[in-house]
Amino acid sequence: MADTIVRRTTLVVRDIEKAVAFYRDALGLSVYYDSELELSGRVMPIAREGAKCHLVIMQADDPWIGMIGLMQVTDPPEPDPGPYRQRLSIGDVAFVMASDDARGVFERVRASGVQLIAEPELSTVPKPGGGEIRMITSSFFDPDGYFIEVNQRLED
Repeated sequence: MADTIVRRTTLVVRDIEKAVAFYRDALGLSVYYDSELELSGRVMPIAREGAKCHLVIMQADDPWIGMIGLMQVTDPPEPDPGPYRQRLSIGDVAFVMASDDARGVFERVRASGVQLIAEPELSTVPKPGGGEIRMITSSFFDPDGYFIEVNQRLED
């Protein structure tokens, strides 16, 4: 069987500049790639052939994995889907990010004005093979309604 890794997830966003600012300023990612592209209409089932999009790939600390693509279809623009749901359901995505400063990330997220779900709190989950993992965990929705949990693992 071939080795497989998850390298990047691409999010379709309403406003590329607002999304980039959130992932850069609140979550601490940096811009890895920034380009305007023409869509084929085949590989990614969005928009029509020849539509234009703006794609920005945000990078965390690892140079190869854990990237988040932010894509806005710009010409013709996709219709705004309206308000996003307040709860997760089948078909939704929950991103989990690790930080060495979960409380600091949460304060930057709070300042950005997005919908907060859970303030930083101590939580535990079972450790594979026994024992517990202790961490500080918080959660929120990004400006486009994608759910994100940020946790900081505490020393054993």
